[in-house]
Amino acid sequence: PNPPLPITQFLTQLNDSTTNYSQNFYNLDLSAQSVIVTYLESINYHATTQIKASLIAIFSNTTNNNWLASADEATQVSIFNYLVQHNFDNESTGFINEVISQSINNSSLNFQQALILTVVDNLDNAITSDPVELYLILQYKHSSLLDSSSFSIVNNAINIGSYTVTPHYNSNNVIVYYTGVRYSTTTGALINGIEYIIKPNGLTGFQDKIELYTAAANLFYLNGIPSQGQIKIASGDYVSGLKDMWTDALSDPQYYIYLAHIFVGSATNLGTLNSTSTTFEGKIKFTSITTGSSDVNITINNRSYSQYRQLIQNKYPNGSWIPNSSGAVDNFIIGNIKYTGRFQNSGGFEYVIDYYRNNIPIGKFKFTY
Repeated sequence: PNPPLPITQFLTQLNDSTTNYSQNFYNLDLSAQSVIVTYLESINYHATTQIKASLIAIFSNTTNNNWLASADEATQVSIFNYLVQHNFDNESTGFINEVISQSINNSSLNFQQALILTVVDNLDNAITSDPVELYLILQYKHSSLLDSSSFSIVNNAINIGSYTVTPHYNSNNVIVYYTGVRYSTTTGALINGIEYIIKPNGLTGFQDKIELYTAAANLFYLNGIPSQGQIKIASGDYVSGLKDMWTDALSDPQYYIYLAHIFVGSATNLGTLNSTSTTFEGKIKFTSITTGSSDVNITINNRSYSQYRQLIQNKYPNGSWIPNSSGAVDNFIIGNIKYTGRFQNSGGFEYVIDYYRNNIPIGKFKFTY
């Protein structure tokens, strides 16, 4: 049966003078259509430009669209639930097209396997640029679609530092990725579940930087399994994460300790710290949250202002610090990221670096020397 208004009006807007993209919608399973319609109804059919662009980007790729139309109901529903979760943004649309292409080019893979292969292919750690990432961050970015058990496991794990690293193989007995976990030295129990996903060509980097990756994970799991707000922030979704944490973690300043390295991706700042200490020997501590905003204030004691400026420069080698005309402020701007460094004494702190994302104030680093 023909769907009721206003979905028919929305579908009409998908069409142009040469292509009837609305027919591609009708070719989907009814359950997949329902996912799209329910989302449109939830926003009352307002601000649909991005949704239309996303659907056209998928439907206009003839090969991918034909694969999608022939996919089973569960796969179609999973795809559109994923797009709904990410508001049909360009990144999620491109990712889904890439997963579909992976499925087409590797007919021996099921959709779940194609998905995780695409995730692994795009691994790029924000701290080290190694193809290594925290598993919970990948799960947040790619929703419940990500199932690390999709490939076979052989009992030939290796030990790197405190991590047990296990290879996962495809049907051709080729290693697709590694998982990194840690076990209690006293009970032998699994501590946090899977902590890291490692691309095969990232194993050497993981081994060479094992102290850095261990320090980063210790911060990430400082209070056990992180809250959804923490995971969002670590994934780069700072504003949404802070809003979540405002309600579920504001009373516990320890939730903010790890932000000091998440903001600039400089886990090396923590390499000499006692990773089992909840205060980190006072070297990195939460100071305050500015009332009425998401501005997090953190005091850094184990790195100087100039060293932290250099860490930022190292993270973004294509950017540079630009002196302000006033002479008291330096700006570092690259893409939607901005750091403002003030090196005049203010409020008892000699040096301050403010951090912005999309022009929104996110964090403030204060240096006591």
